[in-house]
Amino acid sequence: MGLLLHISDLHLGKNKEEELRRIKNLADAIKNENLTIQHVIFTGDVIDARDNIVLTLEKMVKEFPKLFAKIDISHLSRAVDDALKLIEASNFEIVERYNDYLKETAIECASNAADIINDFLKSIGVERDNFISCCGNHDRLRFLGKNNVFDCGNDKHIDEKSLEEEYLPYNEFCKKTNHNLTYKTQSYDCDGRQYIIANSNWRVPENRETNNACISCGELSRMIYEAEKKENYRKTTTVFLSHKPFDDICENAKYIYG
Repeated sequence: MGLLLHISDLHLGKNKEEELRRIKNLADAIKNENLTIQHVIFTGDVIDARDNIVLTLEKMVKEFPKLFAKIDISHLSRAVDDALKLIEASNFEIVERYNDYLKETAIECASNAADIINDFLKSIGVERDNFISCCGNHDRLRFLGKNNVFDCGNDKHIDEKSLEEEYLPYNEFCKKTNHNLTYKTQSYDCDGRQYIIANSNWRVPENRETNNACISCGELSRMIYEAEKKENYRKTTTVFLSHKPFDDICENAKYIYG
């Protein structure tokens, strides 16, 4: 049985050539040490949200130059907040155009990121089915004009299906890497290990993150209950994946898993 390699927060998809070089360096280090990797575990932030916003704004500036006449577009990365406020204050058509461009840009970046990961897996001899990932907060789209803060409410239930559009880039990434995975909370069996994969990015409190990050408590509880009923269940071979650190996750979910 080989090793589990844990990586996270690569924020890929902007400069493919540079990112391929960096990931090759990691692969070379693994091969030089003669390490046998059984599973690669990736805990989110495949792409970079701010980079995608800047790339989207560049498209908007070209299409609507008059709208951005009062800001310094030569340093667009420094004027992101001002540019977004201008779009939000404009008409519905412009807001929707921004959202469409954001989706298009992020999906392209996620697809490029998947190519990089697949090259990496191939170079270290790991099958795609042995790549296990969960999504991060950068992998979720924040559309303008829509409510981007989600709270599970009193029933502790999250309708993960309802926010599918916000995770289209991550789903594209999964289709090209391990097609068995999605953005949703799920259970995944691989070589005798049980992975409980949580989406911990439904709610991002502006202040005091500890104990407040929402997670699909009901679904998580069901998966753990089903796993524990199996004859071959062993807690020592069960791995819980979440992008948010354990301290951030709400108390209800902590009690379920802890």
